[in-house]
Amino acid sequence: MTKTGKRYSQPANAFSRATFVADMQKLSMTAFERAQLDIYPYLAGSYDPLGEVTQGRAGLDLFWKPSGTQQLTATVNPDFGQVESDQLVVNFSAIPTYFTDKRPFFTENFALFSTDVNVLYTRRIGAAPDCAAPPACGPEGASDILGALKYTGASGDLAWGGIAAFEDDSSLAKGRRFYVARAREKFSDAVTLGYMGTYTDRPTLERHADANALDLVWSLSPGVSLSVQDVVTHVVQASPSFFDPDGTGNAVKAILNYAPGGRFDSTTYLVSKNQRYNVNDAGYQSRPSEHALQNLSNFYWRDWSADSTVQQQYVNTNLVLHANDSGDLLPSSLVTVFETDQKDTRFIGLEYDALSVGGVDDILTRGNGKVRLPARHWLFPYYGSPRSGVFRYLVVGGYGSGYFQSHGYEYVRVEPGLYPSDSLSWTMVAGFTRSPDELIWQGGKVLGAFDYQETNVSSDINWFPAQKHSLRVKFQWIAASGDSAVAMQPDADGGLGLTSDVIPAFNFATTALQLRYRWEFRPQSEFYLVYSRGGDAFELDSERSYGQSLRRGIDEATASQFLAKIRYRFAIL
Repeated sequence: MTKTGKRYSQPANAFSRATFVADMQKLSMTAFERAQLDIYPYLAGSYDPLGEVTQGRAGLDLFWKPSGTQQLTATVNPDFGQVESDQLVVNFSAIPTYFTDKRPFFTENFALFSTDVNVLYTRRIGAAPDCAAPPACGPEGASDILGALKYTGASGDLAWGGIAAFEDDSSLAKGRRFYVARAREKFSDAVTLGYMGTYTDRPTLERHADANALDLVWSLSPGVSLSVQDVVTHVVQASPSFFDPDGTGNAVKAILNYAPGGRFDSTTYLVSKNQRYNVNDAGYQSRPSEHALQNLSNFYWRDWSADSTVQQQYVNTNLVLHANDSGDLLPSSLVTVFETDQKDTRFIGLEYDALSVGGVDDILTRGNGKVRLPARHWLFPYYGSPRSGVFRYLVVGGYGSGYFQSHGYEYVRVEPGLYPSDSLSWTMVAGFTRSPDELIWQGGKVLGAFDYQETNVSSDINWFPAQKHSLRVKFQWIAASGDSAVAMQPDADGGLGLTSDVIPAFNFATTALQLRYRWEFRPQSEFYLVYSRGGDAFELDSERSYGQSLRRGIDEATASQFLAKIRYRFAIL
């Protein structure tokens, strides 16, 4: 009951508790086995107004389930990514952005291949082509995939699977080859042991890489578990670097999860990666050479009187301590959140962040020297309206310090939403960030300290005008500028000092628009009409209003496409 926040279940349970799944009542059902074979051919046509290029494409997906314990999925010349879009982000850091995969082939029936260490990061498959001589290769784009195969099977407590994917050659590079093997056995109710291996061949770079991982999950007692994964990587390449090492490397990750129920739960992570550890050919890692301790803890107050408006209160803490192979203490952080949840589903909270506390940053200059950063302190109050009714919203504020100034960090984010009916919704996110002395790498050891401002707006409309018909309009815009730049460089001890380097101010805008119509005219048979457009504008030593920034981001289009696609299911068995 949304108005009062009451929920009824059998057995008595609440999804806010850490033992929510374990507390569910077990059911026994008769297992029925039936073979299934489905083929999904597709046809797609696109038109690019910028290049005045028309293209046609055809391919097929195959789904074969010979028994209840085996499944084979194959795709030939897939049309990945044409009907989905990623969120726009601005990232000046040395750590690449992690994007989740939205392609059905890499999300459906994929739990077996998910591990605590990202040995497999499927966004690598079909990513931008390899470039042997940048920047001569030109702008980045996506690689076409010739085909991919995924198989999973099980026998008793043993489960196994494999993936193979092959990219097509392009004018820029030869296609990559990806191979994945996975096996996992449950030896008892308490112990599960698994293996996962990947092999990647990148002929353009004359490079190949493999990773082999063992993982253990041990249930110590109800609600208490320990998982450990040990990974060994081996990379052969011509030009290693700090962020892209070669040779043989190793990483170990242990996770202790304590959630027996009650007021307190906690998850502790221990991570150790040496300098030569490199899983980035088929997987994802933020950086090599890291030894980290992280603890996430929650303390709850749930026992409120029946006439109280409070559903629960909790304190959440996230502590991170880490160092590198050289024995350097890296910056630590502590994030603390206190939140009160009301029975009518509204909530209010306060977050405190202490960042870059102690230690040196060894990746800010991309391996060209260590930087000792002053600590920053931020405070974020927030409020969310009841999650019912036509109008709902979230408001977040923020204030804090910069690296060298005791104040000046500002943050505002509002997330309004309209839900006039079950078939129509509109959600929006509008945010503003100001950092008075944002450090952005300029090359070598030189850093620029900018008075940085960023505004981002996104809007998402979803409408279901009739059964099995949907229309989505998604728009994103980011405008950012860096003014009053001064050049800085670390000394031998990591302290930052001013230099005479001239660093110009900058501003840029980026936009993305997608209009997508989907019609499921038969079960698992679909027709799509999609229009996508993206724009980027970047300038140095200039000022621009928000209106001008938005217009330039729209006018200076870098991508534009009309797409029509039909996918039909043929049920053979």
